[in-house]
Amino acid sequence: MSKRVAVKKLAYIALFTALIIVGGFVRIPIGTIPITLQTLFVLLAGSIGGKRVGVSAVIIYIVIGLIGVPVFSAGGGIFYVLKPSFGYLIGFIFASLIAGVPKRGVVKRLLFNLLAVAVVHVIGVIYFYLIYLENLTSVWQVILTGSLVFLPFDIISAMVASFVANKVYPIVNK
Repeated sequence: MSKRVAVKKLAYIALFTALIIVGGFVRIPIGTIPITLQTLFVLLAGSIGGKRVGVSAVIIYIVIGLIGVPVFSAGGGIFYVLKPSFGYLIGFIFASLIAGVPKRGVVKRLLFNLLAVAVVHVIGVIYFYLIYLENLTSVWQVILTGSLVFLPFDIISAMVASFVANKVYPIVNK
């Protein structure tokens, strides 16, 4: 890899890390876990930057938050791992990996981004359930409060990320 390509990738990692952080501050509170723009930016990081850029941006974001910088939607610090929303952050790592699979065409991008969203929801719901094990009465309640409420917004995020990446990817990856 040439120095120019390496610098370009580092710039993309920094850009997408910053966008994921900003996306966490744009929130709609609807319960225990707010709706944010983070899913959109995680999908864009993978779709535009590729697997390595996307995963790197998400991991850096998580590390920054865990060392105490309040970049998560509800603060920061090592004890954030005990919050019900931390599972979604773990899911973001896998989502950026899936979104970063090389593909051509908006339909293929959309399918991979929808799969990425599904992975975030599965990991997030399982983590949510484990954290709130004694407080929830049924699996249905966990799925409703931890996934179904967010699913329409995340599907829209996957669609937007697919269309934007389909236009931007060829330009930035010449």
